[in-house]
Amino acid sequence: MIRLVPATPEDAGDYVRIGARTSSRFNRVITDPAAAAQEIEASTTYMIEVDGQRVGYISYRRPASDHAYIDEVQVDPDFQGRGIGSFALGAVLDQLQAVPLVDLHTHPENPAQNLYRRHGFQATGELVENYDGTGEPRVRMVWAKS
Repeated sequence: MIRLVPATPEDAGDYVRIGARTSSRFNRVITDPAAAAQEIEASTTYMIEVDGQRVGYISYRRPASDHAYIDEVQVDPDFQGRGIGSFALGAVLDQLQAVPLVDLHTHPENPAQNLYRRHGFQATGELVENYDGTGEPRVRMVWAKS
C-alpha cells in the first residue's frame, strides 16, 4: 500500500538518505540533515511510504495564492517503475486542483518528463541555464488542467 505522510523536520534523515539514493544531474541533493529540515519546513513535503517503508518524498511550495511550484518528486531507484511517483504526484495535484498555476522545472533529458506529461504537464519552451547553480539546465513545465 502506498501512502503519503506529512513530513516534519524530524524526517530529515530519511529525506537525506532518499536524496542520496536518487542523486543524479537531474536533481539537486541535500546531504546535510539541518538543511533538509529547513527544506521540509519551507515547503509542503510528504514522505512516500510503501507498506510502511519510506521510499521517497514529494514537495511543493505556494509562492502565491494562485501559484504552486512542485519542488521535488524523488523515489528510491529500487522502487521506481511501480507507479509510486505517479501516485504521489497525482495525490498532490488533487490537492492543488483549485490553484490556477502549477509548474515545475526539470532537466531537459530527465526521463521523469514522461511522468509529468502523463499528469498533464506541458513544456513551455523556457530553458533556464545553470539552474540552482548546479551547472545544469532546466526546462519549465506547466500543468495544463483538463
